[in-house]
Amino acid sequence: MGTSDVLLRNGRVESATGTFRTAAYWSVVLLVFSIPWQVSIQIASVGTISKLLGFVAAGVAVVAVLLQGVRHRLTDAHAVVIAFTAWTLLSTSWSLFPADSREAAITSVQLVIMVLLIWEFADTAPKILGVIRAFVGGSIVTAGSVIQQYIVLGEGASRYTGTGAHPNDVAFVLCLAIPLAWYMSLRTSSSLERLLGRGYIALALYAVVLTASRSALLVAGLALLIIPISYPALTWRWRLGLVLAIGLSLAVVPAMLPERQIERLATISTELEGGDLNSRVEIWQAALEVMDQEPVTGTGVGAGRRLIATTYGQAEGAHNTYLSVALETGAVGLALFLLVLYVVFRRAAQVRGLERGLIVVIGLCLLVGLLPRHWEDEKALWVMLSIVIAIGVRGVPLGRQRGSLPDDLSA
Repeated sequence: MGTSDVLLRNGRVESATGTFRTAAYWSVVLLVFSIPWQVSIQIASVGTISKLLGFVAAGVAVVAVLLQGVRHRLTDAHAVVIAFTAWTLLSTSWSLFPADSREAAITSVQLVIMVLLIWEFADTAPKILGVIRAFVGGSIVTAGSVIQQYIVLGEGASRYTGTGAHPNDVAFVLCLAIPLAWYMSLRTSSSLERLLGRGYIALALYAVVLTASRSALLVAGLALLIIPISYPALTWRWRLGLVLAIGLSLAVVPAMLPERQIERLATISTELEGGDLNSRVEIWQAALEVMDQEPVTGTGVGAGRRLIATTYGQAEGAHNTYLSVALETGAVGLALFLLVLYVVFRRAAQVRGLERGLIVVIGLCLLVGLLPRHWEDEKALWVMLSIVIAIGVRGVPLGRQRGSLPDDLSA
């Protein structure tokens, strides 16, 4: 075989490898896009649409890795995520409800695979920004679904949500996308993306009000901190446009808000001061009572709902991520979960400018938003952590309004 034949064959192999890596990246992007509205489409014998797309992304990724191997070494954050998942899997061996634990363990494995896929294939500045775009795009679909339900049902319903989804979960996803949308609008050279990023914030806030989620409304306030944080870096045109948009919103939006949802949201202060937080306090007390059975190792991942039912009277999740992790995986699992959050968000100290502000705001949203909901097994949480890891480790802006950055930002 001549030299030219060898070069030609090598070129074909490299081309095939690049094709599979590209396909793996776009599979990941499609997966992330589907997560905000995943429960809207259920597939028989599979589950949500995001689960199917996750299988596809993993399959394409396996081929890409077999052809060229793993390109990026894992970080300390990934090591802690894997350790937390390993402890979660181990808890199935002493679970009080093995069948439930096996199902939850499979979900945990799928989540860590997703985190690794995002790290391996979203490995350049444009690709990381692509993942952000995908999550924002999926959130636009979700916000549109909430508003469509309001239009179809009229003002008779007390709360509105996406198809098959709980309004609190929908609202929280919409809030998480707010700082990403604002960041995207500042780091893109596309006028359309800037318009979508700014417009999404107004769309999301309106949809959050329609869900009447009191906890999400508080998180939305934290998410909006990304705007004043980035204000010093804005041009005078951006500042003027922001002031005009706020003024217009204050003049027009109040008249557009539905009364029933506003009345419910207005009870936030009374619920915080002396209410039961929509029965959450009672559920938390039940979870704490059950947790005393196995405080160190936990009762087994996925077993929480059945155990809470023994005290509370009906199967309910813990409605608090930290409490849920502690109940099912014990003090060891909670320590590992908190370590995951610490290691991931410690990255905020290692980046500068708008990227640091983005990480801080996401951290605040998660810190508060996980208190009234059990989200340790939700894909949206782990996508947000993956984005923070990618930005924090690579540590440079993902783009500019003018000019460009090198594509290869790999650690």
